[in-house]
Amino acid sequence: MRLGRRTRIAVTVALALVLVLALAPWWAPITGLALPALAPPQSFIDVGGGTRLHVVDEGDGPPIVLVHGLPGGTGDWTPLPERLIAAGFRVIRYDRTGYGHSSRRGSGNAHTVEANGEDLVALLRAMQLEPAVLVGWSYGGGVAQSAAAAAPEQVAGLVLVGSDGPTSPSFGGFARVFELTTPVRRWAVASGFPARIGVRVWARSFFGDAVPEWWPEYAMSVIGAPGMIDTWTAEVRDFDPSTIPAGRIVVPTTVVQGALDSIVPPAVGTALKDQIANASLVMVEDGTHMLPNTHSDLLVTEIAKLASR
Repeated sequence: MRLGRRTRIAVTVALALVLVLALAPWWAPITGLALPALAPPQSFIDVGGGTRLHVVDEGDGPPIVLVHGLPGGTGDWTPLPERLIAAGFRVIRYDRTGYGHSSRRGSGNAHTVEANGEDLVALLRAMQLEPAVLVGWSYGGGVAQSAAAAAPEQVAGLVLVGSDGPTSPSFGGFARVFELTTPVRRWAVASGFPARIGVRVWARSFFGDAVPEWWPEYAMSVIGAPGMIDTWTAEVRDFDPSTIPAGRIVVPTTVVQGALDSIVPPAVGTALKDQIANASLVMVEDGTHMLPNTHSDLLVTEIAKLASR
């Protein structure tokens, strides 16, 4: 059966569109649509097992270690580091394994909160830090708790910001969907323009109408880093909130929770306050999940209070 002229034109246009989209990873860099590159690395610390963590170490004074979430990197925290440095602290940020400039885990390795906690303890020991205050944000809060439970002698205290805990929702069936769509997300990142659209939608869901000017370009550089999609997918797959050892924390702890947080429900922060011995809770009534970006002065105050205990 012969196709009509209009049908042939429609099929030709459809095939051409599919070809253009399939080749997007090739032409995106030429047209300037490719995602921006990460900022250049600063320094690396060998934590054993062939893993090197990218570290930004600034300032003088009692050490504060910032532990980012899922996904993320050293640049997540703007403007908190500069304000902590001005307050007299040494501020250490690092890319967790699999993100930014740090080493990637092998595909057969567990991408768990506990594994990240082991990396963090190894980093504290490799840097020969005096006991440090760990500031864990989101998934990074679970990592900080894991490190503090495993090596309390290395940890002066915890500040948990919009932090996961044992009562966090699991990813459930979404994790399987996320894993199955990995090739699509790789294409979206390599093509540039779909990821750009996604990041801007993501930004509005996090910040509302007050998205910082710097954040979208930075977030694009994070998700565009080689191998990052695989790490992100594996951490979603392996996330088990029941393994977060809140009940074994013995160091001073402050939980800072945004009442408007749409990523980690405020009830998780309230529960952490009860699960961690002698923890205190600061509920930020106008706070979203992005407290280090939107309420850095408040966090400096709470970190300084904890560090002085």
